[in-house]
Amino acid sequence: MAKRFQHGSLQRVHRGGRLVFIGFWYDNSGHRKSKTLGPVAELTKTEAREKLDALVRPVNEQRQITPPTFGNFVSDVVLPAKRRHWKQSTNLSTSDRITRILLPAFSDYELIALNRSMLQDFLDNLAKDGTAWSIVAHTRWDLSMIMKFAHNEGLINRNPAALLHIPDGPMRERRVLTIDQARILLRAFGVRERLIIKLCGLAGMRPGEVVALKWTDLTKNGLRITRRIYRGVIDTPKSRKGNRVAALSDSIIADLNEWRDMSPHTKPEDWIFPSETGETPVWPTNVWYDKIRPTLKTLGMTWVNYQVLRRSAASLMNQLGVDGKTVADQLGHTLDVSQNVYTQAGVAQQRHAISLLDQALTAPGHSDDAETIAPTSSASPSRSTKFI
Repeated sequence: MAKRFQHGSLQRVHRGGRLVFIGFWYDNSGHRKSKTLGPVAELTKTEAREKLDALVRPVNEQRQITPPTFGNFVSDVVLPAKRRHWKQSTNLSTSDRITRILLPAFSDYELIALNRSMLQDFLDNLAKDGTAWSIVAHTRWDLSMIMKFAHNEGLINRNPAALLHIPDGPMRERRVLTIDQARILLRAFGVRERLIIKLCGLAGMRPGEVVALKWTDLTKNGLRITRRIYRGVIDTPKSRKGNRVAALSDSIIADLNEWRDMSPHTKPEDWIFPSETGETPVWPTNVWYDKIRPTLKTLGMTWVNYQVLRRSAASLMNQLGVDGKTVADQLGHTLDVSQNVYTQAGVAQQRHAISLLDQALTAPGHSDDAETIAPTSSASPSRSTKFI
């Protein structure tokens, strides 16, 4: 065992017909040691911890090792371990957030010096300073993950971040398209851009999934999504739920057929949306800023982006009465775990869902379905379920 600072592990175990505290630690030779500290009925947990600290302290002193700091632990243990399985996008966003928000505040603190009150005060102050609610929520998750690592390593006795709550804070307006706005949008573009907009705003796909499509991904049930492109790198979808079949409506299938008749690259392994060379797919940002955004400016809809399209697909399907599980399956998201275990929506239901939305968009004239959908409010349900 590497010679590093240890806190020891305290457990309650039945021995000889009674419940006792037992302490576990490693000696300087790396062997695991244990000792019964006393009956639970006669000893508080704090007293048992003090006894274990007295046993572990000489070992740490002989090693001449000081307790690890938050900064060293994050840099040397947590981030290297998490980067082994994080997606590139998760690594970039989470590492940046930890480096920018947590390390300046706690880098020099010893792990054992951090407590729940201190961490909660930090989150509260972030919210008071105007930090967006979503950032505060992610920071709370970061703290919980880091301290869970420390607890698992035996460096702290308990996770002080386990019971932290997310304070109220400002939330960005999350706009979505109305039925009428979506109709106007779809009528303004040629087949390629219209198809990309439909795949994001009707089928609910992520832009990185759309541009990563090949003709071989088109099946009788819909589009098989097994890859995405992130910052020019071909990768697997964002999550396990991202590997899915996205159902298609009749108008999307018609646009796909029309686009295939126009495209010079139609072999099974060709990209559906190739770059000029045909060797690589287009970049979603290039398509947006070069081909889509100028028209949005003419329409007075520059607030629309890929996220708005995807969010609109979810919101409009919900408005039309589609259940949340079907929407989540179509978009490649996870709802409540128990619902995922016991409910399977199926591609047929997903196709029915986007067909309802497609029919609402292609129906002539204005209807009650075209009422404006209010931006996501600060109510708690909007924080627990999102489709971005």
